[in-house]
Amino acid sequence: MRVSRSFAPTRKEPQKDARTRGLEALVRAGYLRRTTKGTTVLLPLGARALGKLEARVVGALERSAALPI
Repeated sequence: MRVSRSFAPTRKEPQKDARTRGLEALVRAGYLRRTTKGTTVLLPLGARALGKLEARVVGALERSAALPI
């Protein structure tokens, strides 16, 4: 799916309480949403990225004959 067709709430301005540049970038890109101070919610775009990352890690573990913990 094209990014232009997906509904991902992006932000132009950084949040004032962002502690790290990485967290600020994830919130601005629409992967996470800050609900309350210290609490973040994974948005659908972030869940998709996390699923792809998990699949790559599991594949690498299977190729090296390691067991996931």
